[in-house]
Amino acid sequence: MIEKDSNITLVKSDKSLKDGKKLRKPRIGRLNSALDVRREMARVYKKARHGEMDLTELNGYIKALSAMLVPIRDTELEERIKRLEGNG
Repeated sequence: MIEKDSNITLVKSDKSLKDGKKLRKPRIGRLNSALDVRREMARVYKKARHGEMDLTELNGYIKALSAMLVPIRDTELEERIKRLEGNG
C-alpha cells in the first residue's frame, strides 16, 4: 500500500513472507568499542560482497562507522592513559 503526502511517499508493508512467517529485523550489535565498530564494518562489507547491499549503501555505512570510530578510539586512549598514570 502506498500513501502520498505532498513530497513524501510512504510504502507500507506487512513485513511477512509468502508462507506467512514474519520477517525479522536485522540484528544490530552494540557499537561501544573500536572492536564492535570493526565487526560491524566487516558485516556490512560481507553483505555487499554477497550482493545483499549495493556499493552506495555500503559506502554510506562505512563513512558513518568511520566517523563513530574516532571518538570511540579517543575515549579508549584516554582510559588507557589514565590507567597507566594511575589515575583510573
